[in-house]
Amino acid sequence: MDDTMNTTTYVSLLQSFLDASYRFGDFGQLGPERTIVLRHDIDFSLEYALKAARIEAEMGISAYYFILLTSNFYNAFSRQGREMLLEIKQLGHRFGVHFDPTVHDNVEAGFEEERAALESVVGHTDITSLHRPGKFLEDNNRSIGSCEHTYLDKYFKDVKYTSDSNARFKYGHPLASAEFMAGKSIHLLIHPIWWMLDEGSMSDKVREWQKERLTFLNDDVIYSLVNFDGTPAFELENQP
Repeated sequence: MDDTMNTTTYVSLLQSFLDASYRFGDFGQLGPERTIVLRHDIDFSLEYALKAARIEAEMGISAYYFILLTSNFYNAFSRQGREMLLEIKQLGHRFGVHFDPTVHDNVEAGFEEERAALESVVGHTDITSLHRPGKFLEDNNRSIGSCEHTYLDKYFKDVKYTSDSNARFKYGHPLASAEFMAGKSIHLLIHPIWWMLDEGSMSDKVREWQKERLTFLNDDVIYSLVNFDGTPAFELENQP
């Protein structure tokens, strides 16, 4: 089994589920057999999220995209961010807030504020995913306002859960699991950054993302500081 993470092996992973007659469904449809819920927590990049969304749509697959509105790395409400979210929606995917409870003094009020903001762009959401849940998992069946979350027992313990966090399947590769072999349902968390870049190691992928992000920031700074005639007001030194 190939543990390499790139676009080719991502397509192969998804195709393996299709070949095994798995149905890509909603959290609310996660029955006991041959259903897979594909979830993406978008920690770093909407660009990689959109790339994954296009691949999945071409394969007839629908996934969940959880958007970190408090991210320091991307802006879901910029012109480019909104356009990418709307294209992901148009491709047939669903959304939720990737919620960081440490940002807010009042967790429930903060969540409802973020949920309303995301819904103003993508429409209704009915589930959320926590960012770095940590101690939350000690009491994981509590609700967040009126919204379900992905760490409820019925989604996290009652079915096979596996994740590629930190560019490895620390709970075991999904295709090697006893549940897959038996045709049982699976909750699969994929972070697009590990699969949408072809560089080998986790550190290679992070460095490549950093280079791409720096290029974008440099270009955006130049775009934002132009003369009235449209020419750049200055040139940045040491551009990548």
